[in-house]
Order: sequence, then C-alpha cells, then structure tokens
Amino acid sequence: MVGTGHRRRPGQRRHRLAARRILAGIHDGDPAVLDTLPHFTWAGDSVDTAGWELFADATGDGSGWFGLRIQQRDEAMTVYHDAFDTAAEDRVAELCHLAASPTGRDVSHLHPDRVHVGDIGVFSGDWALTVGPDGEDRFEVGFVGTLIGHWNGWAVFSCARPVAEAIVADQQRVRAQHRQSLRDEGVPEGDLDRRVDAALANLSFDGDVLVADQRALSDDPEAIERVAPDGDGRYVVLGRIWCWEAVDKEAELRLPHQYRGS
Repeated sequence: MVGTGHRRRPGQRRHRLAARRILAGIHDGDPAVLDTLPHFTWAGDSVDTAGWELFADATGDGSGWFGLRIQQRDEAMTVYHDAFDTAAEDRVAELCHLAASPTGRDVSHLHPDRVHVGDIGVFSGDWALTVGPDGEDRFEVGFVGTLIGHWNGWAVFSCARPVAEAIVADQQRVRAQHRQSLRDEGVPEGDLDRRVDAALANLSFDGDVLVADQRALSDDPEAIERVAPDGDGRYVVLGRIWCWEAVDKEAELRLPHQYRGS
C-alpha cells in the first residue's frame, strides 16, 4: 500500500491499516484473526438453560423447548452458534470496511459495487486524497481502467499503457513534493533519497515492464514488483497490493488519461 507519508494523520492511517489487516484475515480464514472475533458462549450455563432462554426469546414461549428431543436441542444450539458467529464476522467486516475507508464514514457511493467487473471506471486510492474547499476529503486524481476483479474488498483493474504511464508520473510527482517538503525541513541532500524511498514506492518503466520498488518502504529486500503487459498490452498496476477503489466519475478530480479503451 502506497501513501504520501504526510497527508493523513498517523492515527487515522494506523486504524485503516489495522482494519485492512482484519479484513484480509477474515477473507483468508486466518485463525490469528478469526479467533479474536466475538463467539457465542453460554458462559457456564447448561445447554438446556441457554437453549430455553434463546428459544423463549425467539418464539415468545419457552415451553416448546422441553418438548424437543435431546438431538433436536443440540441441533438447534449448533444452528444458533453458527448463525451468531457468521453475524458477528459480517458485522466486524462491515465496521472494518468503514474504518478502512478514506473518511471513516459510509462511502458506498465511491465503492466498487457501483462498477461491475468488465465495466470501465475511474480508480484511485487514499494516497490521492486531499481536502476540498468545503473541508471534506476528496480524491484529487483518478485513473481510467477496466475493473477485472476484487481483492479484500478493493478494486483490481487493468489499464492501457498511457494510463500506466500516468500512474507512474503521478507517483513521481508525489515523490518530488515529498522530497521538497523534506528539503524545506532541513533534511540534508545526501539523506533525501533514503527518506523519500522509506515513505513512498518508486515506480518506473524498464522497457515495457513497470517496476514498483517498495523495498525501503516495506523494509523487505524482496518487495519489488515487475508488472509486464498482458497480450493486449494492458497493465494491472499493483492490483492486490495497493488498495485501489472505484471513485465517482462525476467527482471533480484530475484524470491524466480518459479515453475509450482505457
């Protein structure tokens, strides 16, 4: 995930990253995440006591509970247990989607559910957020492409070479801004490259291959991606790595390239 390193408050970013880790864990079935979610328990009560109370709550009359055979009671409790865990997981995922969103509010009008797989849409991410004249967050730049799938609730899209070049150019623009900000703060010239690389991914082209170097950003010597074009010359720019989302086509944002076939 790329970020500007200075546009968003650290606390907000930590919360969004934590929410995304939980979403990824739910999606992958990671026990380290799933075991921390709320689970149904009857807190020491017997199955009959807990079952009777649940049955009475559901039907308004608990007398029918004791008319069930033991096997039927066990089956009913199993169904309730599974339903509780499913509902809890769904609710946690819903709240994490909100926490992971750019504003921490319901942004369903910006989410990929309005753009279907195969549709052309405009895509951006929270690193492109800025504060508009009304004081609200808005995306300042978007990139046109075709939605090809989703990853942990985020969009995966393909784009033509000019759009991929625009993504690279915009990232270089952000890096240049961050470099100047560091210079203005008095960071020595010899330290600027390291500081910029530690805050922002470095995108470039090596012939037809898009190179995304996030080794310093991730503190991982293997965090470098090489994205080759597919047979149609289209690129999937860090899909399933960066948290892209479909944004409102009518929003007042800058579109470096917008044309048919994007």
